[in-house]
Formats: sequence, C-alpha cells, structure tokens
Amino acid sequence: MAGIQTGNPAAKFIDNFAGGIDVEEDFVKEMFTKKRKMYTLLIRMVNPMLLDNSSEERQLINALKENLKNSSQSKFAVGYFFLSGFNLVKEDFPSDKNHQLKIVMGRETTKPTAEEISIGYKLRKNTIENEFFNQLNIVEKDEIKRIKELRDLIKEGKMIEQFTHTFDKPRYWVEECKGAAKLGNRDYKEYRLGFRSVASSTNRRTLITTILPKNVFCGNSLIISKIYENGKRLISEKELVFLCAVFNSFVLDYMFFIYELPNPRLTEGNKEFDKIVELAGKLICIGPEFDELKERLGVESGVQDKKDRIKIQAELDILISRLYGITPEELKHIIAQFDVKNPEAKEELGQLKGAILELITKNNKNPEGTEGG
Repeated sequence: MAGIQTGNPAAKFIDNFAGGIDVEEDFVKEMFTKKRKMYTLLIRMVNPMLLDNSSEERQLINALKENLKNSSQSKFAVGYFFLSGFNLVKEDFPSDKNHQLKIVMGRETTKPTAEEISIGYKLRKNTIENEFFNQLNIVEKDEIKRIKELRDLIKEGKMIEQFTHTFDKPRYWVEECKGAAKLGNRDYKEYRLGFRSVASSTNRRTLITTILPKNVFCGNSLIISKIYENGKRLISEKELVFLCAVFNSFVLDYMFFIYELPNPRLTEGNKEFDKIVELAGKLICIGPEFDELKERLGVESGVQDKKDRIKIQAELDILISRLYGITPEELKHIIAQFDVKNPEAKEELGQLKGAILELITKNNKNPEGTEGG
C-alpha cells in the first residue's frame, strides 16, 4: 500500500511505520486506519493551528468567522469558488469600508457565481466613480467636465470615420500636463482637422477625415492639422469644416489616386463655402463636445439619424463635385469606381451611392441645384 506523500517530518515517520506492507486486506485496512489516526495526531502536535474540520475547535467556518470580525484585510486562495460557500461568512466581514478583500480563485465555478462576480465588478466601478465625483463638489463644472474627458485624450486613426470622431472606443489616455509638455504647443486646446494616416482594405473610402473635439491628443495613426505658428492662427474653424467636407468627397478621394490634392480657394461669405460648412457642421456637431463649434457655425443641431446623414453627405458630394467642374455623368463614373468587400461597409457605401444618384436625377429635373441650395 502506498504511503502518504508529504514533506512534513511527522508524515514521513508514519510512512516508514506502515508503508509498503503487503498482507491480507483486513489487516491492511486496520493498519491504514491506525496510520491515519497517528498521522492526524502528529500533525496536530506539529501544527496546532491546523483546520481539518475534525472537531468543533478545528472547524474552518468558525475560525473564519472569529478572525474576520477584527481583520483589516482578507486574502483567500482557492481552487474553486462558489457563492454558496462565501454566503456563509459574508455577514462576518467588518462594516468598515476600508476593509480589503482579495480572492485568488481557479477557473472552476458555477454560472450564477460567474454572473454575480461580473455584476460586482460593474457595481464596484460605478461606486468608485460616483464617490470620486461626489467629492468634487467644490470644483467648477467645467473642471469636472475636463476630468471626465481624460479617458478620451488619446485619439487613434481607427477611432474616426468620415464626419465622426467616435467610430471606435478609446484605448489609451494621458495626463494633460504631460501631453502638453511633450507637444510644446496649445493646438490640442482647439478644434482640429484629423485624418487617418493608413486606410484598410475593409474601409469604404481612402480619405477619412473629421473634426476632433478640443483637449484630445493623437497617436501616430492620426494626422492632424496645425492651428498655430509663432502664436498666430493659421486657419479658421469654418475653413477646417469646409476642408473636412472636401476631403470626404468622392471627387477628392478619386483624385487622390491621380493628382496631388487640389483644394477650392473659397472663403467665408462665398455662397458655396457657407452652404458646405453648414451641411458638414450638421454631420460633425454631435454631442456636447462640439457645442462651441455648433454655435460658431450657426448650426442649430447635429443630425444623428443615419438616413438623414446619408442624404446630407450626398448633397455635399454634389456641391463639391461642382466646385471641381465635374458633370453629373462624370460623378456617376467616379462613384462607380469605389467598392469594398466587407458586407457592412458595402451596404453603407451602396446607400450613399444610391442617395447621390437619386439627387442627380432630381437635379436634372430641377436644374436650380440641390435640396436647400
């Protein structure tokens, strides 16, 4: 019969006493029983704090209840974790909010336990956030707003799409003082034009640009416009919005493959310039981060409905194609050159193409111009 394998010196003594005996079965059972009793006795002598549930004073549950009441922190390492077991001692934890509980557990558990743990994480996150902001009652509202924006401080190329900066969630953030010290300028405090430095084969378009909100930093996958040079502003906010609309047009995206990017030299006060800025502003100014820009552009509200956004973008494409002297038939040829394999992107691209073709047909019947023109 195999002996009990352990590093305890008492156990080794028992092993030598009864290990390897090869006799009748009854005798083996008797010896094994004696061996276990002697092993337990010797272990208790070596380690009187052993909790093996063999007696009332050695019950694990009693020891836990007694020690938890006066503890400042609790650490458990278990192979299996079930709420049914934890519920036996949950009322014995100190009421002190500073008590720290840490549980290192194996992967084996039940579905209800896993679901409760998930809910607990979310509650803990919300509690911490609420307590944090409740303590800021002496801080001005705009400062609290800046603190909340910390998680959006680093923008990546994949986070933007045409006319939106919230296409994907942020993964990184940085302390403002460190980001500002690294940049050495105040451009990040302004609205800026940003475009993806690399396009994917799954993207609907090659040129993907938008206006970035204030107080964000950008990674190297996002190219951004320069706002100040030697303390002098280089470009106005309306000009940024105008360029955003032009860069997102089919015409310029098509020219991107052939020529350097030519931009129409229009300025505020020009009829086409003002109309393009107004329409692009409706696509860009979604959310409170663009409230200032919305007011300066004279836009009442941003458009969030997907179908309405497609209509506005189609109208922009028509207006911008005219700036380049592109005829309706030439525009049809240009948009036909764009395709993508990704089913979702293909559907969105098809909807925009269809809206442009519908607007071309409508304008042929009404040569005065696009809707609202």
